[in-house]
Amino acid sequence: MIFLARNWEKDSLTLGESLDRLTEYTDTIILLLFAEGTRFTKEKYEASVKFSKEKGLHILKHHLQPRTKGFVYTIQRLQEKGSGKV
Repeated sequence: MIFLARNWEKDSLTLGESLDRLTEYTDTIILLLFAEGTRFTKEKYEASVKFSKEKGLHILKHHLQPRTKGFVYTIQRLQEKGSGKV
């Protein structure tokens, strides 16, 4: 299991090192991602709307815009390592 701290500077190092170790396994691995939810607050919703506008994304009414940085990083790192089909 890879535990993260919700701090990208710290998490990118932890995630990178952990993914590198996983790609060293000789057996096939399955990586399960459990997206952690967050509490919906007015402040977080306003930040989500601002983010959506800046990125040209659809503004969600009842949800926060998902952040995909860690997922994209994981896929790219695994592809760089040539760990088979991603």
